[in-house]
Amino acid sequence: MRILLIHNPKAGDRKHSKKQLLASLTRCGHQAFYESIRSRDWKKAFKKPVDLVIAAGGDGTVHKTAWQTIDSGLPLAILPLGTANNLARSLGLTGSVDEILQSLHSGKSQPFDIGGVRSGSQSDSFLEAVGGGLFADYFPAAKANEKEGTSPEEELKAQLSLLRELALDYRARPWKMRIDGKDISGRYILWGAMNIRSAGPALHVAPRAKTDDGRLDFVAV
Repeated sequence: MRILLIHNPKAGDRKHSKKQLLASLTRCGHQAFYESIRSRDWKKAFKKPVDLVIAAGGDGTVHKTAWQTIDSGLPLAILPLGTANNLARSLGLTGSVDEILQSLHSGKSQPFDIGGVRSGSQSDSFLEAVGGGLFADYFPAAKANEKEGTSPEEELKAQLSLLRELALDYRARPWKMRIDGKDISGRYILWGAMNIRSAGPALHVAPRAKTDDGRLDFVAV
């Protein structure tokens, strides 16, 4: 297959460098085109005639790559090299990078729902979740506390510690909410409309969520 590899070079370790990933794809019999997502003109790579796009990185890399493939007819595969890898977890991608690459020939495509959110005249779409409260305040704090050179395991542990620290003194806030015609307004620490199973530092807050059932799982604490 002709494959476009969109890679975050800062994700993973030395085993997941540009050179290693391209070598693995070649050994599997694929013709690969490489593009770093940190390149200024990385989106131009989608003009290449390919059969498959691979997002190699964390949830952010997958998210950015997915928006470029929507409505293109191109299937998207994921190489989870990030910290939480929530999107890959929800799709059951728990194998090693080599196992995933070796299975590309026999892999079957599956649909993935896209959620929509509206606020007044503005609208947006999401792959993972939309919500408020603790998680909404956690994400910018986690971004500011990221450290280069740490392993995904160390980074995940640090993010869990940060979330725990924020939660200790976090106050519940009043929210006005209605779901399927039912008023559930009240005071909540966090809430989320989940399209996938996990959020934040790989917390399985919606273990029954499915990415292809046309529904969202609502979680509130």
